[in-house]
Amino acid sequence: MKTILKILFVIPSVFLLHSCTKDNPKIPVPVISTKAATSITLSSAVSGGEMREVSTSITAKGVCWSTIQNPTISDIKATDNSINKSFSINMSSLSANTVYYVRAFATNSTGTGYGDQISFTTLTDYSGQTDSVIDVDGNTYPTIGIGSQIWMARNLAASKFQDGTPIPQVTDSYLWTRTTLCYCYYDNETRYKDSYGALYNWYTIDKATTGKNICPVGWHVPSREEFLTLIDFLGPEAAKKLNESGTSHWWLENPATNESGFTALPGGIRESSNGVFLFLGDEGYLWTSTSSYGSDSYRMSIHRTYVTVTYLGRKADAYSIRCLKD
Repeated sequence: MKTILKILFVIPSVFLLHSCTKDNPKIPVPVISTKAATSITLSSAVSGGEMREVSTSITAKGVCWSTIQNPTISDIKATDNSINKSFSINMSSLSANTVYYVRAFATNSTGTGYGDQISFTTLTDYSGQTDSVIDVDGNTYPTIGIGSQIWMARNLAASKFQDGTPIPQVTDSYLWTRTTLCYCYYDNETRYKDSYGALYNWYTIDKATTGKNICPVGWHVPSREEFLTLIDFLGPEAAKKLNESGTSHWWLENPATNESGFTALPGGIRESSNGVFLFLGDEGYLWTSTSSYGSDSYRMSIHRTYVTVTYLGRKADAYSIRCLKD
């Protein structure tokens, strides 16, 4: 009788063990990796995660971040609601010049799995910082910090490349239309130099053509993306914040405030087709280093009420240059 009772006791125990391990196995914690930070600005960055496998058991996934190492979902986090295995998330409202630690996470009924920790530093805010820089000719330019960038606050007026090599100055209209690499002053008048700087064709800034830098040491001609960074930082009223106000250099009263300190001016252009000067006091254009295709390149267009970098300029035309600190 005792033997029979023992057997009856053991059999249910074995059955219960079998039921837990095979028929209803415990779900493992999710496995996820963390993506490196990209698109880093003064106050935002993009990270994300990659799941080893997608499962319907996942109840939440995203990234968490902190200024302290090994962040968890108890810290600041943002979630991704897609069913994608790989995802990216924008982290906003960050502080400038600050180190952040990030981990991707995924949660199921068993718990939360974390990816490896990555770190990044937000950009420094130079807004309002002033200084000066001197070019190879000895011209002095005031500089101004705007967001994460430091700009010259006056157009370039150099007659030489950074290494001292002269840039051909062409005044004759006929020769202008037939010279690949050259500069001039508006109307060939040096009296415009201090206010508007010089006008250069795009080939003077193309290192593939010259192998040289036209800006002072530690400075460069900005790319299209760098101009867009400037405009995005200043927001919808970028033109108002960039342009000089009044009528000292504009034909019509400009409602600008120039609160950025950039002091954008309508320095005009010189056309490549006939060597004619146009638009002084009405429009200004700044070369970008970004070539588009064929004979065109991107430029930043400056008008009384708007600025844009979407228009293309002919590389043989002459526009102004603003240098950006490396």
